[in-house]
Parts: sequence; C-alpha cells; structure tokens
Amino acid sequence: IAQKAIILDKTKTKILLSKYIDGKYLPKKLNGKFCMPGGRMEFGESPDKAIIREVKEEVGLTEVKFTKLHEFMNEAGWRSMAFLGEVQEELEFFENKEVSGIRWIAFDEVPQLASNHNEMVEVAKKLLQIS
Repeated sequence: IAQKAIILDKTKTKILLSKYIDGKYLPKKLNGKFCMPGGRMEFGESPDKAIIREVKEEVGLTEVKFTKLHEFMNEAGWRSMAFLGEVQEELEFFENKEVSGIRWIAFDEVPQLASNHNEMVEVAKKLLQIS
C-alpha cells in the first residue's frame, strides 16, 4: 500500500506538490509529472510511519501533523492511503533522487496530477469545505 500526503500551507489555501524526476525509481509514465509526496511502505513499517519518512525523504519536511484521509485504488489496482497534513515549519527543499522540485498551489489551480491524485485532492476539498 502506498502513502500519499496532501500537505496544506499555514493558511490552508494551498497544497504542496512535488515533481517526479526522470529515473529508475519510478515508472516512465510518471516522469516529469506533478504529484503529492509519498511512496510505498517498507517491510514492517506502519502507514503512519511511512508517510512521515516519505515526506521527509522527498520534500524535507519533518514537522507535519498528519491524519488519515481516505483509502483509494488507482487504475492499476494499487491501494493508496491519503493523509492530510498541516505544515508546521518553513520549507527548505533540496533536489533528490525522486523529486526535482516542489510547488505550493491553490486548490482551484491544481493541474492534472499523476495517477489518482486529483481524486485525493477532491476528497480533501470536501472535508475542508473548499469549493
């Protein structure tokens, strides 16, 4: 099961998107696409621990309060658990082996994202009562 993070800025009007980097760690169809930070659990890891680790690895945030949002299934049959997080710190990003950049974007400006991430954003908007 994969973990994905919908991370809100301090005003709760924008979410953090990361941009996949071309490389051996991801399917080619995801190269260069925006997505929400996250990834797969490691052996013996809980979903709660996995999302914290993935967000730290991909975007450098270590102080995010997460709550489980909803479980999703993508077109290939992979299960994903979406978490809603609120940033508690300033963001200092460094390119890494999976992510080439990040961007804060308003809910109403979210582009077409990788996989089923737009569906996850819609569920978050309903929960937060954002039209």
